[in-house]
Amino acid sequence: VHSGTVKQINATGYDDVWIVGGGYGILQQEFGNVTVKVGDKVKKGDKIGTLTGTHCHVGVTKQTDQMKAEASAYRDDGTWIDPLSLMGGGSDKS
Repeated sequence: VHSGTVKQINATGYDDVWIVGGGYGILQQEFGNVTVKVGDKVKKGDKIGTLTGTHCHVGVTKQTDQMKAEASAYRDDGTWIDPLSLMGGGSDKS
């Protein structure tokens, strides 16, 4: 979604990777076989793991502190933004 530095990896069955870069925090969840380590620099489009299920979650926020961002995970308070806006697309809100 965006270039940055891997700040945290939670390997608890559904791996979560938190990347910070360009003023964004990016959370990618529910895939396995993570191929990056904390501190690695990644570029937009780099492989960070392998999808082991049927889907993954991608969250993008202007909040670079993961715990503060996740505190707003189930509120529509503007913390989280549409990841497609960073990938050159846009969501269909119709």
